[in-house]
Amino acid sequence: MNEENVINVNVDGFKEYEGVKKLFESVGCIGQENCFVIAYNRDYLPNGQMGNVTGRTARIGLKNAGITGAIFGGMVAGAMVDAANKAQEEFINSLDDNLKIIFNRDRYCGFLINRTEKGIGFIPLINDYKLLVKVEDFKTEIENFVFIPNEYIKSVEVNKLPMYFSKKLLKITFESGNNPSTAWTFPMKHKLIKYQEENYTKFVNGL
Repeated sequence: MNEENVINVNVDGFKEYEGVKKLFESVGCIGQENCFVIAYNRDYLPNGQMGNVTGRTARIGLKNAGITGAIFGGMVAGAMVDAANKAQEEFINSLDDNLKIIFNRDRYCGFLINRTEKGIGFIPLINDYKLLVKVEDFKTEIENFVFIPNEYIKSVEVNKLPMYFSKKLLKITFESGNNPSTAWTFPMKHKLIKYQEENYTKFVNGL
């Protein structure tokens, strides 16, 4: 891709069908069948936030378990953060360059997706590292577009998401290594994304 010709947009540039179609046309990801949808990265933790969030969660867990010693709690929480960071680093290092983008959790808060008869295209979305994920803040990072052909996709599943009625869990499993799977929030509809409701059904039915 010639990055000089890349034009990134905010939500106004992809909330309508023609806008998102134009984006995928610009990266050559248009098939005979096209299904444009949006999904959010459930594992998203903005760059630099992982230690704060994980450490806080660990300390809360220790407190709830009756462990109140600040020094001991801090040591255990720190060990948990280190272990989580190490596990994540090892996982990312085991992936190829395309999957490293799809499974990045400290930069990409979501993805625009086009499911075609030949495979699935992914345009990463960023939000300037805001912890609260809102579609209104999304911007494309089209220079890191990824296309995964069908032969490298093991399965696509849409499952229930506990406590949510209008959102599902999007699990895309890839034919690579230990068959990593996404765990993305998949809204059935969205007030800003005009094509989401219609294409959700199309996506679930596999085109």
